[in-house]
Amino acid sequence: MKVMLSKIFLSLIITSFSANVTATDFQPDLSLKGDQYKLSGSALLEYGIFGIDIYKIAYYQATPEKSLMILHYERDIAKKYSIEGWKAGFVKNVDMAKYQEAINWFYENTPDIKKGDRLFLLKNIQNNTNQVAIIHNDKLVAKASGEKLAKLIHIPWIGPKPVDEGIKKKLFTAIESK
Repeated sequence: MKVMLSKIFLSLIITSFSANVTATDFQPDLSLKGDQYKLSGSALLEYGIFGIDIYKIAYYQATPEKSLMILHYERDIAKKYSIEGWKAGFVKNVDMAKYQEAINWFYENTPDIKKGDRLFLLKNIQNNTNQVAIIHNDKLVAKASGEKLAKLIHIPWIGPKPVDEGIKKKLFTAIESK
């Protein structure tokens, strides 16, 4: 019975909708580690048939090789549910077996989230450095280098087959309007 309820719950959260996020939800520019990032776009991730707000997400770029996503959480999310979200994005975009070591890195470094928390997902592929970092509420959770890690860090939202096409489009709104 418990397994059945779990499957029902997961099927309810698989359907996602994107709603509007106002321009004031995220700064248009921000400075991080000496780099100036510009807001490319933002969206609201909602799950389930009731449209439960999960997080507001913004995509920033300093250069085409340096990018950042900020997730501002609207509710508590246990690590196991965040991992299910990562998995949903990865399975659509990469060969899971080929990327398993990198995927495990994300799973291991995903924190439990409380309402109001901010998660920064940084990517720097400049000069083939392939550096990534996860920052939770201004505290470095993990930092690593690797081509597969760099490919995966933003793929659930802006990959070839994102978890939600509407969110992907909104994350590139500022870039497309230039």
